[in-house]
Amino acid sequence: MPKKSSLLFIFARAHHKKGNDFKIIITPYDAQRNALEQALKDSEIPWEDKCFNVDSFQGNEADHIIISVVRSAKAGFLNNERRADFWSIEVGQMSIHGAGQRLQSVMKGVPTHAATRSQSFIRTSSTNMSGKANRPKIIEQNILDFNSPPISVYKFVEKDIDVEELEIALATVLSQDSGSKSFGISGAYSSGKNRSLLILAIALGSNVLLVELQQKPNLAARKLLHDHILYNEDAVTLAFDIGPLAIALYHDRGIKINNGVDIQSCCKDQVEDGRKPEVAIKFLFGASTDYIANKSNIVRTFDQRSWIWDPSPNSSSLSYVAQRAWVASLVSTIPDLQLKLEDVPRVKMLNFTDEHLNIIAQQVYNSDRLVSNKPVGTKHDFTQLNKRGHKASIKMDRFQNRIIGRDQNTRAVVRDDESGTLFEVPARAVEKHGRFAALKVTANLEGRTIVGLRKDARDDLTRSEQYKFLTLLRQLQGLEKIFDNPWIQAIWPGNTDVVWPDNFVTIPTVPPILTKLPLNESQQDAINHMLTLDNDHRFSIIQGPPGSGKTAVIAAFTASSVAAGRSGIWLIAQSNVAVKNIAEKLHKINFEPYKLLVSQDFYDGWHDHLYHGISGKFIPSRRFKEFAKDTKELDGCKVILCTLSMLSNPLLSKFTSRIPINFLVVDEASQINISDYIDPLNRFRKIQKLCFIGDDKQLPPHGQEEIEEIQSIFEISHLRQDALLLNTQYRMPRQIGEFISEKVYDGQLGSNPEHFKGDEETCFFVDVTGSKESVLKAVSRTKKKQQQLSQWHLIFKKKE
Repeated sequence: MPKKSSLLFIFARAHHKKGNDFKIIITPYDAQRNALEQALKDSEIPWEDKCFNVDSFQGNEADHIIISVVRSAKAGFLNNERRADFWSIEVGQMSIHGAGQRLQSVMKGVPTHAATRSQSFIRTSSTNMSGKANRPKIIEQNILDFNSPPISVYKFVEKDIDVEELEIALATVLSQDSGSKSFGISGAYSSGKNRSLLILAIALGSNVLLVELQQKPNLAARKLLHDHILYNEDAVTLAFDIGPLAIALYHDRGIKINNGVDIQSCCKDQVEDGRKPEVAIKFLFGASTDYIANKSNIVRTFDQRSWIWDPSPNSSSLSYVAQRAWVASLVSTIPDLQLKLEDVPRVKMLNFTDEHLNIIAQQVYNSDRLVSNKPVGTKHDFTQLNKRGHKASIKMDRFQNRIIGRDQNTRAVVRDDESGTLFEVPARAVEKHGRFAALKVTANLEGRTIVGLRKDARDDLTRSEQYKFLTLLRQLQGLEKIFDNPWIQAIWPGNTDVVWPDNFVTIPTVPPILTKLPLNESQQDAINHMLTLDNDHRFSIIQGPPGSGKTAVIAAFTASSVAAGRSGIWLIAQSNVAVKNIAEKLHKINFEPYKLLVSQDFYDGWHDHLYHGISGKFIPSRRFKEFAKDTKELDGCKVILCTLSMLSNPLLSKFTSRIPINFLVVDEASQINISDYIDPLNRFRKIQKLCFIGDDKQLPPHGQEEIEEIQSIFEISHLRQDALLLNTQYRMPRQIGEFISEKVYDGQLGSNPEHFKGDEETCFFVDVTGSKESVLKAVSRTKKKQQQLSQWHLIFKKKE
């Protein structure tokens, strides 16, 4: 049905349902009248003598008259410049619903309040969608410093919405001019383990419609939101971080966005950290002196995404979600931003199969839940060293809660040394080196001491998290085609008929294992599988129980590969310690052609002692900028070691250009969320072989205890079924090894036959009932009776 006919039809159907007598006046075009009559007839709505050409209409022949677009400037009607898609005139009351203030210039007799009132989503003179008086909540935005009208927020529970009223309201909004509409949207989520999208905020101008979504929805109301806004080709939906929001709408509520705009994409390659809302808003509105961004309020508004029920007028949850939608809508009204918005590729979920959408949804949804579970604030452990004026030098005590970057959201608790009074002031790190930082606070510190430091915001996304979300967003925008990647196809959805590219190397013979390390049969089988390079062996999955020699397998594979003339071998793990352990094993077997890439933040002042034995092999990230394509330091290098997160370093190309990633070996693979591989596999297209080594019987992927849907590569059944087991452990006494084998590994794990076989007991349990747990100065937790353990240990040593 033509668009204008469909809008008229909405009003005609509403009047018919109410039993109202109505007539429709349309333009002089017979085609439009015929289309409308056919639509009425198909829906079993009276159509005969209902539709009139404007020239044949005689007057007020009904109580309700609907007037369509008139394309002439004939007196009494809107001209081309100010036309509306329809008017609805209730003749008895002379109230007008339509284009709001635009009607005033041509309808001289219309009262001002009637013309302006209809600009709102919901007419304040009527009842709301649930049949009860719906007075908007009025809030004042506090994220931009400019003279803006208050925001009117209309909140509805989806199941109570009157579909007819919603249909009319949405049609009224969409008819405000002849162009497409730009809505700002945002979401708020339920808290707890089963987090889901609970609130959808839709903003147009200073009006925000808040819909509380239900598990058992009002299908007709949801269809209207879907058809008129989220899936409407003529309506643009704008949002900050639209990827996770679009996925939540699809995953939780079955709603697809088909014309969505990711606002931060306007900042691409133009500003550092442009994905952060506070940076994007400052950049986008910065060209106008009318808007001044309040950074701390923006951070707080976008950080608080959980919906906490609060019936009071000052509900912070309502204010936050409404302001996020409001500022997204405001972006579309800034003239200087129109071209930027037009250049942003649209999120069109119509272009994806449900199978692919479900895969994307699962990965984005789980990752977004992990981010949301990060604490909203961090307490920093530190020691104050000295102070002068407004500055203080501190030494941070713990790596886990160190100050990261020059944090603008830090608060310092200051104590007056004479009175003991405590007060808080803003603080920021103006200089940082390893454990040490120089703080600048807003208070004079003479006679005062900083006794506390905290950050009132979540930690920023890591660079690897940013890259993952960006890759999946670009997939939704049609800029990436991750499902054309054979590695992605082989993992999701598990296509067993993957066609590997012709440029993937195939070598018919397996090179010999060359190492001085003693290897058992299962280790040799694992290494041979890793060395095999053909389309049937692109993946190697190795399960290594504790003490089974996983690191020895990696070292032997690496030495044998390089001896066979292979290069571009990258050995990665989740943790820096695991990577360091591999480096030490390579050092032990006198393997030389490798380099270890280390984050400066991890190394400098915190863990530099870990690298004393391999000091000539590691490269801290602060030196990456100095590396050129012809750097001699990389001459002869065949192997690179680093963490998985290091693959997201923007300067990594200085190394991949010299040592491309041909063979990727992942240690601790059972601890890695499978979605963390999406970006590396998408960016590094020269990978020929993937080897995963880990043990799903030990530590699970981070966050799986809270989000059960998170998987490691070992939870992908069609890959797991081909895993090889390292079946002999060398760490535990035989008695303990046999117990672990029976209870954990179905009796498949053997123990070193040469291990000490004494008949004495090898495991003791000490009852410390009644003891009290305490904390020893940010180092570890202990018990008062822990001394007993030391005494038992001495007894056992005497028995040996």
